[in-house]
Amino acid sequence: MDTVPFKVHDPSASVTETEGVMTLYEDRLTMQLETRDVVVGVYKKSSEFNIPLEDISSAEFRRRWYGTSLTIQVRDIGLVSDFPGGRLGRVRLKFRRRDRDAAEELAHMIDDSLYDLRLAWEDEQDQQDREKLGY
Repeated sequence: MDTVPFKVHDPSASVTETEGVMTLYEDRLTMQLETRDVVVGVYKKSSEFNIPLEDISSAEFRRRWYGTSLTIQVRDIGLVSDFPGGRLGRVRLKFRRRDRDAAEELAHMIDDSLYDLRLAWEDEQDQQDREKLGY
């Protein structure tokens, strides 16, 4: 999967701007960020967040006339507590017009991966129940 560039929606940022790229791997979503001081124009820091797929509870993609966004909700708020704009285990990413198709494809891939994880978990639970009943 190619990387998809995004901007971070951070209402508390007044003099900084954060952009990044995200890549979906088989077992995790990786987001690499660069934060820049908009007054001076100097990059302040780079960081990387790896979120295991089993810790993502939802990925909501929205395409509207005034912007495209992806909101990712995680089960453990500690995973995104240092993420710019991360609140209560939720991060909101914004996309430029030219990247929105790739972002939508990535969101569908995340949903498909989450669905596959849920099916595998349910199969495992069914197997454990059968073993308990002696089947």
